[in-house]
Order: sequence, then C-alpha cells, then structure tokens
Amino acid sequence: MAQRGWVMILHLTLMCLWAASCVRGIRFDVAASPKCISEEIQTNVLVLADFSVVNHDQDHGHQPHNVSVKGVELELRKLEGAVEAIHENLMYLRSREAEMREVSEVTNGRVAWFSIMSLTVCLVVSAGQLWHLKRYFEKKKLI
Repeated sequence: MAQRGWVMILHLTLMCLWAASCVRGIRFDVAASPKCISEEIQTNVLVLADFSVVNHDQDHGHQPHNVSVKGVELELRKLEGAVEAIHENLMYLRSREAEMREVSEVTNGRVAWFSIMSLTVCLVVSAGQLWHLKRYFEKKKLI
C-alpha cells in the first residue's frame, strides 16, 4: 500500500515536470474563481491547491476566466487611477518643496546680509564712541 502511494507521487511529479516544460501558464482554481499564472514558474515553490494545466491557444473561450479578467482589469484601472493621483500629489509636493527651498535660501541670504550690516553698524558706533571719548578726555586733559 505504501509503495502505491510512492508510485502515485512519482507519476504526479513526472506529469508536473512534463506539464511545466510544455505549457506557458497554469490556472489555479482557488475557492471563488480561477487564477491564471503565466509568469516564470520557479522550481523551488510548493503550491497546495487544485490546478489544471491549460494551453492558452486552445482555451480562449473559457467564460469564467474572461469574467475574472474583467474584474481584475477593473480593479487594476482603479489602482492605476489611485497611483496617478498619488503621483500627481507627489509632483505637486515636489514643486512646493522647490518653491519653499528657494524662499528659504532667499531669506537666509537676507538674514546673512542683515547680520553683516548690524555688525558693521555696531563697529562703526563703537569706533565713534571711542573717538568721542578720546577727544573728550584730551580736552579735559585727563590723558
């Protein structure tokens, strides 16, 4: 009995290897609707599901497959709209960031010039006070 199980597993494995070498996709019947996988099939992946190997050239008129594709297409269009809205929002934020950076740089330059002018005014006033005090003390003959 155990040998029969191993023989069935061996037959199933050989059939899967043969099917994977000559088809472009595998359709999985999962719970509600069939799913079609036509991308690269990897050898190190284990899938526990009921599946059937389908040749796409012979199965163009499969109605449930077309219905699920239309549902997926609708869902993809909704997601595409959401992605476009997010992209537009990011582009708007990028332009606002550029404007704010420019305003920040202009303000930074103005603050730098204001601090240089303040320092210059302070130095001129202190030099004027020193000159005035020196003259005052020379007149009073204290120096």
